[in-house]
Amino acid sequence: MNFFKEVLEIYSEKNIFTVDEMKECFQHIPKNLPNYFKDIPKNIYSEKFNGYDMSKNTIKSCAGIINLFKRSVVFCSPFDMQFGFKDNKLYFNLGSFPVDANQFIDIHPPEQFLKYAPKSMRNNVRCVLRFKSNMYYKCTSHMFLSHPFWHFPQLVACPGVLTKNQELNLNIFFLISNKQENFIIRKGDPLAYITFLTDKSIKFKYKTIDKKENFLIKTFSRLKKYRMDKI
Repeated sequence: MNFFKEVLEIYSEKNIFTVDEMKECFQHIPKNLPNYFKDIPKNIYSEKFNGYDMSKNTIKSCAGIINLFKRSVVFCSPFDMQFGFKDNKLYFNLGSFPVDANQFIDIHPPEQFLKYAPKSMRNNVRCVLRFKSNMYYKCTSHMFLSHPFWHFPQLVACPGVLTKNQELNLNIFFLISNKQENFIIRKGDPLAYITFLTDKSIKFKYKTIDKKENFLIKTFSRLKKYRMDKI
């Protein structure tokens, strides 16, 4: 048993990603900070002082933001992605991938939740897009996946908790606006924040495998298996 560190294991089939490619997708501090962050001064400029007002701080000294990036990794797109909608049908390209792109992207059925959402939301959301990373994870800590707000991305990621000690494909769900008819996500663009719900440090382990085995899920629901205790 490891008393000092939590462990996050990440793996993929070797014909899809290499270890180095997976490492590029999980950015730690300081690489997980937005590019503009370095340009923000610590204090706000004031003409009356002809310089910075030392009593007024910017977000650069906000503990809430600093702790977010210290406790989180930014999960970045592993490849270029192009999306287009025509006649209510989704078209997409994923780089020059030699594998079936459909194993990475699909439309989340509206019956799952979108059809029951408030009408004001349904009128503004075209669909929910599911990105299946084909990177599998298993962590000894619970993790919180959230929208990468401070990076101002094109896609809005839906939040959720990734349960500890479960071996699952890292999926991210995105709300697609009616205004988004054609858009491109570049390799390395932030897709989500993954925040570790622990005070311990995290050890990352990456590996590739020959083939992912698919096991039959023997119950209709897995909620009992993955559900966490209440706070």
